[in-house]
Parts: sequence; C-alpha cells; structure tokens
Amino acid sequence: MSRLILKEVQMEFEKSYLQSTISAEFETGHLYGVLGRNGAGKTTLLNLLSGRKYPSGGAVFLDEEPIWENPTALPKIYYCGNPKDFPATMQVSRLIHWIAALRPAFSPEKAAKLCETFSLPQDARFSSLSTGQKTAFQLAIALSSGAEFILFDEPFLGLDANTRHLFYQELLSVFSKGTITCLFATHWVEEIESILDEILILEKGNLVLKDSCEHLIQNSYQVSGPSELVDRFCSEQKVLQMQTLGGLKTAIILGPQPPALEGLTFSKISLSELVLALTDQKGGASHA
Repeated sequence: MSRLILKEVQMEFEKSYLQSTISAEFETGHLYGVLGRNGAGKTTLLNLLSGRKYPSGGAVFLDEEPIWENPTALPKIYYCGNPKDFPATMQVSRLIHWIAALRPAFSPEKAAKLCETFSLPQDARFSSLSTGQKTAFQLAIALSSGAEFILFDEPFLGLDANTRHLFYQELLSVFSKGTITCLFATHWVEEIESILDEILILEKGNLVLKDSCEHLIQNSYQVSGPSELVDRFCSEQKVLQMQTLGGLKTAIILGPQPPALEGLTFSKISLSELVLALTDQKGGASHA
C-alpha cells in the first residue's frame, strides 16, 4: 500500500501573504474530497502533492521518497485540472500518442476508448474543443494515466449530466481494481458525496478537518424547534450553523445525536449539507 505524505509543508498563496503549515497522509484505495471555500488552498494543495509547486518548507513524500524532481515517484502521481498542459494546436488523437511518449504507464488504447465513450472528436484540434469537451479529454487522460494517485482539480467544469455519469462509471471501474487513490478538489459536493469515503476541509490553507465520511455522517445531525428550546439545547453543543425563521430555529450540530427530547425534532443531514455548514463563514470550519 502506497502513501502520499505531506510533512509540515508550508503552503503559500500567490495572491496574498498568507502562509500555513500542513501535514497529512493519503493511502492507496481511497476516494478523498478536498473541500473548502474559494481561496481555501485546494488547488495549492494539489499542486504541492503533484510536484507542480515546490513547498517553501517541509516536503512531500511518496512512501519514503521525496517527490520533487524524482523520476521514480512523479510518474505515480497525476494532476488533472489544467487544459493549458496540452498543446492547443495538436489533434486529440496525436495528443494521446504525445502523452504516451511522456508517461510509460499511460495506456493510449484506454484513452482512445474513453474519448469515444465521451463522444470526443479525435481528429479535432484541442483548441477547437468546447470547455466541456476539454474537461472530458482531461478525465480520459487521467483515468488512462497508470498513476497510483490521481488528483482531480474541479473536474466537472462544463460537463453535461450524461458525461458526468459516464465518468463515474469509468472511475469506479478503475477504482474497483484497488490500485489507485483519487483526490477531488471540487465545489460539486452533491455530485460526488456518494463515492467519497473521506474528506478534508481547508480554510485559508489550514487543514481544519480530515475524517471518514461515515464517521462524520454518524456524528452530525440537525435539530429544529421553538427558538428558546433550540437555544437552550445548543448551549452545550458544537453548533456549526444556525438559522432562524420567525419563532423557530434550526441548527446543524457536530456530535452524536441524542435521544428524543420533547419539543425538539432531530434529523440526519447529508454530507453536502454538513460540508456547507463546516465551511460557512459565519460559523463553519473554525468551529469544527
């Protein structure tokens, strides 16, 4: 089992003076969601993990080997998310063979088949593809990369519902073989919550939460009822989000759901609802 490891890595943001230090591990056989608001550091994190960005402190390791300029480690990691990585004037079919020459583990046959599945014109120049088609091409390349760790950065840009469905089918087919790990940095939590098994939440470059989806769902809930009763109940709870409508209040709580209480209604919440509460500026991740 391989591990991709961040050891006290300093994350710097190009458009600000913010700097933070982060440590985390990612193991083979998981589907991770890398979540957070705009500017939280999701793309910066994926760039560090893939060796596209050099940390100003700390290091990134694949097992025990630093990945920076490491010809053994880097081919095992694939970043998917920047269409500028591909020569704009090259035809799709030629791009596939160009990539095959750069990545020994890449399967041009699989990539060509996925391009057909995603209805991509292989004789078209990359620059002539629509935004959604460019995204679909990048996904086809990622799933054919032969990498152990595939890092998807906002992978659903411009994709229609049918192509997203086809992608999930192909992803799960590859993932079922047990040889890859995927990280998804995305705002489309509702789209992928059913396939994720662990999430990370970033806030201004800080890792404020890393936990299994199963544990989080089991340990979060919503309480609603008259404002006075909800306020009294929430005074001893870890409240992530609270809303008021007239004389009623609803709150999302992080913790195990208690037994029934008179006057209050308890209900489970979805992963996407929990993530929204955790990343809410008014009371989100900093309270988690």
